[in-house]
Amino acid sequence: MEKYENSPKVELIYRIIKEYGPISRNDLSKTTGMGILTIAKYVDQLILNGKVVESGWDDKTGGRPARLISINPNFGKALGIELGGSYIKWVISNCVGDIFQSGTINVQKNEPIKNNLESQIKRILDDNENIKSIGIASTGIVETITGTSLCSPQREDLNDFPIKKCLEEKFSLPVYLDDVCRTVAYVEQNHGVARNLKNFLYFYLDVGIGLSMVLDGKIYRGPFGISGEIGHFILDENGPSCGCGNRGCLEVFASISAIVRNAKKFIENGVQSSLHNQEINIENIINEARKGDKLSYRLITESGERIGAVAAQVINFTGIPLIIFGGRLKHANQLLIEPIQHIIKKNALSALSQKLEMKISSLDDWSGALGASMLSLLEIIQ
Repeated sequence: MEKYENSPKVELIYRIIKEYGPISRNDLSKTTGMGILTIAKYVDQLILNGKVVESGWDDKTGGRPARLISINPNFGKALGIELGGSYIKWVISNCVGDIFQSGTINVQKNEPIKNNLESQIKRILDDNENIKSIGIASTGIVETITGTSLCSPQREDLNDFPIKKCLEEKFSLPVYLDDVCRTVAYVEQNHGVARNLKNFLYFYLDVGIGLSMVLDGKIYRGPFGISGEIGHFILDENGPSCGCGNRGCLEVFASISAIVRNAKKFIENGVQSSLHNQEINIENIINEARKGDKLSYRLITESGERIGAVAAQVINFTGIPLIIFGGRLKHANQLLIEPIQHIIKKNALSALSQKLEMKISSLDDWSGALGASMLSLLEIIQ
């Protein structure tokens, strides 16, 4: 049988099966505009390669039931990794998001990330069979098209690090690199509150701040795989320095790192707070803000106002008034959402702000690694 794996038509058919499946060959023909014989040819090739399977019957045709086609969950497994400043989170999953194993590894600042990453991947691969690909979700700025970590405000050894090249040479497996903001948005799109949404903005609020733009059902990455870096919108060119090399970026004012850093500074300077005698982390800051601690409440409110100022401009630029908030800062919920909403209503175009809708992500802490795993399989399946 002739091979069609690299055909754009095969990619289109696969994506439609993934998005709308189980789906019949007739419905694939109607959706794509391709003839039924062409659809049958490409679907047969996908079945032969183990990428899709026949999975039941469509009994709503009014005539002879048609066979339904869906993604083959047993095509294989991938290793997905979320690479943070002080941790490596990993999962083993299939392409439909089933997690089989997971774990977290702490990484010290003085440990070379390349050596640590390679040793941990080797350990995981040695314990698992049928791993077809590796997906990496990075918290820094990445160039997806080359698989390079360009910079990370959290770790200098992630600057200009060709992750894809290094890991593919080491493990002889295809490697996919993306921004954690986009891998989380992908899982949200498939399993979270964004299911069935075609256009939305995903704000990832954590130690870094990023944006995923989903346009007509697809995550926008830009021609080089660099996009959505709202954490590096400059709010004050005379502000604090940022790990990206500029000053006064949104991240240095509104990220989890900024909130924790500012909390420590205020307490060291004698500001009264119930955070005294506690570990100063974002979880405790959120908890104390809910209890009425003025410092904690102020820090989260000011973060929300800064994020809202940028969000208003993003809404004006994209024309998309639907925002989903993810990352650990989402746990502040209304403490964060209210100041964001207030600033958006004040600064965004009224025609858009009147349609404003904001949602909190429903995902857990494994979604960054899971999205990387799923996307890496998608790259080799299509």
